[in-house]
Amino acid sequence: MSTERVVRARVPSEICDMIIDYLHGSTETLSTCALVCKAWLPAARMHRFETLHIPRSQSRRPALALLCDNTSNILPCIRHLSLEDGWKGWKRNDPSWLDDALPRMRLRELNNLRSLTIHSLSWRALSTRARGCLLSVLPRVTSLSLPLLEGDFSLGVFEILCAATSLETLALLRPRMTDTMDQTSFLARFPAAPILRTLKRMQVDASSVLLNPIRWVNPDLLMTDLELHDVLETSAVDAASFLASCGKGVIHLSLRFNHLMFSSPEGVFIRSGGLSRNPSLLTLISLLHTRSSYPSSTKSPLHDCVRSFSI
Repeated sequence: MSTERVVRARVPSEICDMIIDYLHGSTETLSTCALVCKAWLPAARMHRFETLHIPRSQSRRPALALLCDNTSNILPCIRHLSLEDGWKGWKRNDPSWLDDALPRMRLRELNNLRSLTIHSLSWRALSTRARGCLLSVLPRVTSLSLPLLEGDFSLGVFEILCAATSLETLALLRPRMTDTMDQTSFLARFPAAPILRTLKRMQVDASSVLLNPIRWVNPDLLMTDLELHDVLETSAVDAASFLASCGKGVIHLSLRFNHLMFSSPEGVFIRSGGLSRNPSLLTLISLLHTRSSYPSSTKSPLHDCVRSFSI
């Protein structure tokens, strides 16, 4: 009696990993792959939980449990974390859910975290304990985005920046902060803050109250890529001063001018020094945003400035 030997072809694990890598954008497919066999689980889980987004709505509970539950084993997979704080609907007085959640999150175990985004963060709404938990995770973060900052928060921003000692990319866009600071009192609070020493790329609103304090505390920024948004006629002088403080470091620059009525922020920008202190500039993108009947055929004053520097 003859017996037939069944030969099963084995696909090399490297090829399986390449296939799963190709599926990194489909969370549903990755979840299915993780259930096929143990060999597929590590690669599928790594891509499935590489980015974790926790919204401000009640639908955040399943995602929040992944960070808080003691049995969760996906923490080493998380490289990009996004948290949505802020108002619920149109109610301004709702408490921050982060104040309760941050102390419960296993943030110290996010050893591979590299990118952090927090929408509509209100520093005042956080307790001392919640702030400490947030600051503890920042030393390993290389990319930080804080859009739509809320309230009187300028000093809180610099507490965050002081903790983010490995930061390479920073975005501070569309802040809704109302506080103002003078240089003397600010430097008394942060006399020699070692912030943004490793920074390479920055996005910031020129009209933000944060622009001058960043220049005060670190007058010799060495970033190579800079995007200045919302350059108004009233903020063009601060934008030029900030760009001058970056000196020879800036190689790629994006300027987004905002014309209100018949204002000319570009003219103010050039008269305030413009690009005269940035000899290393290789790439310049100048964008116009017009909110009125500003003549579209009018030549931007910045065009002559660009040609004179042969960019």
